[in-house]
Amino acid sequence: LEEAVLSAQRCDDAALLTETAVAVHQVALPLLHPEFSKLVHRPLALAAAALEAVDSPLSELRAQLHAELARCELRSQYLHKARAQLAKCLALDVADEAAQQRLDRVLRPLAERLTLRAEVWSEPEGLEQRAVLRLERALGTVDSKLRKAALTEAVALLDEAPLLKEGDADASRERALLWSELLGACWKDRLSALTRRCAMRLLAWPVDAASEARVGRAQAEAHFALAETKVLSLARRGRAPCVRPAPPHVSDAPPRAERAMREGGAEGASAAEAKAEAEAAAREAGG
Repeated sequence: LEEAVLSAQRCDDAALLTETAVAVHQVALPLLHPEFSKLVHRPLALAAAALEAVDSPLSELRAQLHAELARCELRSQYLHKARAQLAKCLALDVADEAAQQRLDRVLRPLAERLTLRAEVWSEPEGLEQRAVLRLERALGTVDSKLRKAALTEAVALLDEAPLLKEGDADASRERALLWSELLGACWKDRLSALTRRCAMRLLAWPVDAASEARVGRAQAEAHFALAETKVLSLARRGRAPCVRPAPPHVSDAPPRAERAMREGGAEGASAAEAKAEAEAAAREAGG
């Protein structure tokens, strides 16, 4: 797809370029996950730049591309690039009101994250914002001890955060996705206790997973993470499941009992043959 975008740019065909950008976005949608963001970053950047070069009227698609690029840059700790992509997204005029509302759901928490990262040493007032700040600090450090301490604080702060108002679907979704992000960060460092804590909070979250695809996927990942923590716990105690015991060693030489049975069987066969020959000779003599 990267080569297709570059070829469409060389052909100077706006229609072909638009179709290629749409295809890139459709293929990248299932891969918009922190673990796969590096795989989709370059194709998305090429598609967004190509649409910007021809001033494409597909403002919603362009805004979605810039928003996802801002997420990728923020995960990679490139704050100035994330701000630039967010500014390009906000500069686009999306005519469809429903589409603009969908974008706002993505852009609002993204802008809050950028603001928190810009004021990393200031302490926000809300417990949820403070938990987000601790999470960002954990993601931005390479020291495992500092990461563990920041994640522990983040989980404790989010546990103490006040309950959300009923009917606020957007805030409920963002809280559930924050638990999911904390879960992924904890399990990446194999912090089993924190991982189980995040998974239980996420699975108990009152969100309609059928209508919220991202939350449903996050809850499925929480089930998987819980299973992984149990497997890790069993493995540490030497009782890892799905591990067959090693088969006993079989010597090339036959055991003593088997050898005796074989020798006894051979002697019995020789005695039976001698008895049969003697009976045949007696019958001939009698005849």
